[in-house]
Amino acid sequence: MLKTAMLWLGILLSSCTWFSRPMPPKATPDPATEKRASIRQELAVTRDARTRCLLHLHGAVLDLMDGRDPAALGTAIARVCPDGWDAGFKALQSLLAGDPWSLQEHALRFLETTSVPGRDEALHHLRLLAAALLVDADIPDTSFTRRLAMVAMRDPYLPAFLWTGVPHLLREVAPPAQTRTLGTGLTFSRSDPLPLLGRLHFSRPAPVTGGSHWKDGDRLSAGSDHPARVTLSLPLSCSTPGPMLLELRSLGPASVRIDGVLDAESGRTPGVEGGIWRLQVPPFSGSRTLVISLVATPRAGAPRLRLVPSSACSFGVDPFPSVNARRPLPAWLSPFAGLVVATLDASAGSFSGPRAVLAGITSGKPRFMLARALFTRMILADPSLLPETARRLALLQTAAFPGDGWSLFEQARIAEVDGRPEQAMEKLSRLDSAWAIVARARLALETSGVPTAGDTGGVKFGAPLAGLLVSSRHHRVFLTAAAAVRRRDPRLALAYLKPALALRPDLPDLLQFHLQTQQFPEALAEGLRLFTAGYLNETLLSSLGSACLGLRNLGCALQWNDQRLADDPVSEPAFLRRLDVLTALGHDPGELFRELATHVARFPYHRDALLLYWASPLFRQTTLPDLKTLLDLNWGKDAPAVFLLNREEHFLSSRGGAFVRVTRWVRLNTPVAVEELGELELPSDALILDVRTLKADGTVYPPSSTPQKSSFSLRNLEPGDIVIFSYLRVNAPVPGLPGRTWGPRFQFSHRAFPTVLAEWVVHAPLDLPLVLRPEGRLPGIQRTIDADGVHLKLQSWTGERLPSELRMAHFVSPSIQVHAGFSEEDLYALFAEETPWPDWDSLELAQLARQLCPRPSAACVPETARWVLRHIRDDRQLTRAAHILQRRAGSRIHLLFALLRHQGYHPRMLLARASRISDGPIAWPDPAEFPIWLLEVPGFGFIDTRFSHLPPGRMVPAVGGSEAVVLSPRPTTVRLGPASPQSRTLEARARIALDRSAHFEIREVSSGFHAVQKLDTFARLSPEALREQIQVDSLQRYFPGSHLLSLDWKRPPADREELTATYTFSAPSVCAPADGRNLELRRFPFPWNLRRRFGVFLPRTTDFLPNALPDTRLELTIEPPAGMRVEASPELNLETEFGRLHRQLVPGPGRSARLILEKSLRPEVIPVARWKAFSAFVQLFDEYETLPVVLVPVR
Repeated sequence: MLKTAMLWLGILLSSCTWFSRPMPPKATPDPATEKRASIRQELAVTRDARTRCLLHLHGAVLDLMDGRDPAALGTAIARVCPDGWDAGFKALQSLLAGDPWSLQEHALRFLETTSVPGRDEALHHLRLLAAALLVDADIPDTSFTRRLAMVAMRDPYLPAFLWTGVPHLLREVAPPAQTRTLGTGLTFSRSDPLPLLGRLHFSRPAPVTGGSHWKDGDRLSAGSDHPARVTLSLPLSCSTPGPMLLELRSLGPASVRIDGVLDAESGRTPGVEGGIWRLQVPPFSGSRTLVISLVATPRAGAPRLRLVPSSACSFGVDPFPSVNARRPLPAWLSPFAGLVVATLDASAGSFSGPRAVLAGITSGKPRFMLARALFTRMILADPSLLPETARRLALLQTAAFPGDGWSLFEQARIAEVDGRPEQAMEKLSRLDSAWAIVARARLALETSGVPTAGDTGGVKFGAPLAGLLVSSRHHRVFLTAAAAVRRRDPRLALAYLKPALALRPDLPDLLQFHLQTQQFPEALAEGLRLFTAGYLNETLLSSLGSACLGLRNLGCALQWNDQRLADDPVSEPAFLRRLDVLTALGHDPGELFRELATHVARFPYHRDALLLYWASPLFRQTTLPDLKTLLDLNWGKDAPAVFLLNREEHFLSSRGGAFVRVTRWVRLNTPVAVEELGELELPSDALILDVRTLKADGTVYPPSSTPQKSSFSLRNLEPGDIVIFSYLRVNAPVPGLPGRTWGPRFQFSHRAFPTVLAEWVVHAPLDLPLVLRPEGRLPGIQRTIDADGVHLKLQSWTGERLPSELRMAHFVSPSIQVHAGFSEEDLYALFAEETPWPDWDSLELAQLARQLCPRPSAACVPETARWVLRHIRDDRQLTRAAHILQRRAGSRIHLLFALLRHQGYHPRMLLARASRISDGPIAWPDPAEFPIWLLEVPGFGFIDTRFSHLPPGRMVPAVGGSEAVVLSPRPTTVRLGPASPQSRTLEARARIALDRSAHFEIREVSSGFHAVQKLDTFARLSPEALREQIQVDSLQRYFPGSHLLSLDWKRPPADREELTATYTFSAPSVCAPADGRNLELRRFPFPWNLRRRFGVFLPRTTDFLPNALPDTRLELTIEPPAGMRVEASPELNLETEFGRLHRQLVPGPGRSARLILEKSLRPEVIPVARWKAFSAFVQLFDEYETLPVVLVPVR
């Protein structure tokens, strides 16, 4: 009975458990499946042709994402849609087949035929994708350009950034009133603030005759007649007020007007990186008109514009409400829309986000070949990736599909870039397209000069390419054919060039052909045709001058060359050709030399003109000191070598830049110096003037030059010889700052050899402001003024070598530096510009700042600093915050500065010096010599970004308590906080064996800067590399022959600078026999060895600042071998003004003992007068630290 009751009770409980289970969640319906079902239902009841076409189009997009063949989808679309709607899928099929020419033709036809009223999201995104694929189109002929212009004018919202390379063709196919706003492609409305980047077409006004000469630094007024002035008018419309950043890449002066009112102007490019001008458009709502005027020379290409709004704004010339309306995307279209938007962003220059989007699409839809092909193209085009990395990642994508057309296309591109044309041609031979045939013929021509076998009109050329000549409408077919037969049959090459010229009348190939075949009348006629048609550039003017020279018409050559020089006054080849022509015309050599001198004074960085100027017999040589006078002083006889003369002569230009003549005379005193100076290495950019060896009897030996190197082998050198050499170095002006020059620093004394006479001379125009930056003790400067300008001269008779002591605290090497064209206010402004732009330069930056600090609190600054320290690899070469965030590498301090500005803080950048380098006065900083950069946040403290594990606010010993200068318009000096304390505790156990080896177990606890340095190393290295470094750098140094057995370390919390590490190792021969059967333990874990570290065996003539060593405590438990015990020893205590050491040996259980060693050093300056006392302290410290522990037998 009881069993039956228990059975029914179990059944009842199990049924209750079953019925009490929660209902399983309903499966989320697949949007694509629901859309397919909806399409089938609507097709069953819909009879409208347009609606049925769009429904089939939606189904085709779904099938495309599932991996269906675009060609089959296009065939199905052609049955139900108007003519040309299938061209979009044909374009995608051409992309997958690796046929770019067919791709651009089908994409353009699709854009032409699908421009219909009403907006369908799937059709709209297909059109956007087709327009994005046309961005890098290879224009085949002018008819293609005309059709493209009509599409862009009819649908201005398309991202048709197409006119960068063909503005001359655009002028032919569309009126100027329409081309002025054509191709902007920025008519988008974004509720989320996203950056919009595009290549915009700027209209260029007709040249004004009789205009005044433009000078660098002039402002660009509204009615300016600058010959290269261009203008863009861009309407803006914002629904809500918000700041907007304008980034403009120009080449010189620029101005921005908002509704006709001047908002900003500049006579130069005020950006630091890449010549980018950044300014903030004031917040507004409604409509505004932005008019941008700037200088863009034809040879430099079109400028770039970037608008970054922080609110919903629209841009363009004709904002249609239907286009700007924000519409939610259907869920089934989201993957395809994400692909399209990523492709658009990549075409606009943004790659990191789009690559992540396409990587997600390819992993979620592995059969979506279109996404994989676009992903591979995006990888190869991404400039943020190293070329080797990009090629490796692209080959990983193509490896799974080696036979697909897009894969062969990309593999051929990679092989060609890597210098493997045979492999590239093998890949191209498997592609059946006109582009592949032409590319294969071009590679064959470039590699061997003989195309593939075939016969066309008696000329070996290549049957496939010859077949294309009959029906091709692409100019590159004819250009490749002409290049292939140019040497063998010039007439046939000319016959091929004429069809190419008919397709693209702007091509200069026919002109170059006439020049190469010395058909100068035909070349001149062709050049005049191009010039009359408006295809004006520097190459055309140079070719016209070459044609005139070929005709022996020097006047004609001078006319075209002068026009070329007027268009580009900075062109050095144009000026040198002018000199040649004038010389041939018989002009006065003195007049030509004065013109050459004027040119060198304006452009001292033109190397060829500089050498011509210096080698001229009319040049007035500089008077050098008398060699005999320098030898009679008999200075430096005991040194291996002596610099008799170290001279630098600077010739500065008012337009920026300079050249420097360096003259040095070196006497070799010993055979060691003869051996060292047998090969004279000069700077790679040096222009050699004179190199020779002077013997004691007056014999002169010229050197033998080393090919392809700036080095000279000096022959027959002997002690007592004098090596004389002089060379020129070019100092280019500061990029983007006309009229400004940074000068190199001149050291008056050599570090190793004594110097007899050092001279520093400067020649500058009278109106050029100079800023001199001397350091150390220097004599007075001699200043003279004459008709040529101002001349500065500084002579220093040194007579001795510089002290070579390490860690000098109170010594500054005598040197001087000159900056030209700057006032101190200009320099402060330049330093302020080097700080990152605090406004909306990167919306990703603002989003990260909000994530790290969602609400103001005391933890915002340290949390933001920790994120930067842990996620950014420090690299001073990249300082733009947006670029640093994208690449995860760059200047940490610049990124942290920008993030804190976004969070509402006002940090300041500081420049500090290590306290043991110099205590000289801190002058305003030099960008060419960056010291230690720090960041000061008011209310928080100082941040040092050099170490990843240094908690924000802590100071390292090198700069703790020292002075730093603030980067501001007026230099201010601040005192840094004291260095955070550091300590080190070692708990060790040593088990000594009978063979005098030992097994060590050590637990180390460090804090402060000592722990920070080790944490950076531990986190950077792999476990294997870390074990190897500890084995080599630490254990082998103190325990030769030791072997690391285990290593374990614990990562500290984010706000602690602590390190806990445990490691074991074995070491041989740690004991040595002494006094019969006794043993002495002589090796202990990690002594300081101050005597060797500080070099106290050398006398000093300057004050000394010791390294900041951590306070250390060692507790070593010694377990002697069997039959032995630790002998007691007295307690030792050493404490002076320099530091302290406490040593105690405490008996332990059994035969063991515990050695306690506590040591510390005061990081204070040691005066020269106390150096002997400090040396005595160090020697006694080392003796106490390394005093052995005696092991005696047990009686």
